[in-house]
Amino acid sequence: MESWMEGASSLTIGLQRASQARRRSALATPYSDFYGYMWDTKAESVAGHQVTVHFASGNGGNKIYIVPSLHMVVAITSSAYGTRWGQRRSQDILLKILGSSN
Repeated sequence: MESWMEGASSLTIGLQRASQARRRSALATPYSDFYGYMWDTKAESVAGHQVTVHFASGNGGNKIYIVPSLHMVVAITSSAYGTRWGQRRSQDILLKILGSSN
């Protein structure tokens, strides 16, 4: 396995442990099921399957998504600062990427 893949695998394991160790419910935001150590976790429905996505979220829709089951990392930069639609737009972009990966 290439060294960057090993690093990504280690990060995934760390994110899973972190999300299990410290959580908040999805009531705080519709975009996340769980939160821990500055990372959110969400189960997205893609082509009838649940895909676990870990992500870091910034103002205006800036995101880093990690999708362990697909060995995928998606980074989205956005300029929708201070708007309500920036997060939704980034999630829509992610869902289109996930839908095309199957």
